[in-house]
Amino acid sequence: EGQPIPEKFAFGVYSEEDHMSFGPNRNPEIVWDDAPEGTKSFVVMMFDPDVPSVADDVNQEGKTVSKNIARVDFFHWLLVDVPAGTTRIPEGEDSDGVIPKGKEPGPGPIGIRGVNN
Repeated sequence: EGQPIPEKFAFGVYSEEDHMSFGPNRNPEIVWDDAPEGTKSFVVMMFDPDVPSVADDVNQEGKTVSKNIARVDFFHWLLVDVPAGTTRIPEGEDSDGVIPKGKEPGPGPIGIRGVNN
């Protein structure tokens, strides 16, 4: 917690040429067990509660995002109806690369994708 995201999972990474470029944007591996009896499905939600509400200065050369800008909620990853028998989502299984305007919502390789907002 409070540490930078490893580059292999990041949307944006440092670039010598333009200081910011698209990263690998891979989903991390997630493993779980001991689901309660009767579990019908799982939800995977990666929620960010402190995204700047004004993105004008985000990833801009020589600019800093003010700590005083209001923050908003953002869902980076949302899967629903992950089958109850699933105990692992391998790294890169649902996300491997940046897709302009985000992945389409609907059925994916594991469950149903929500919308990145």
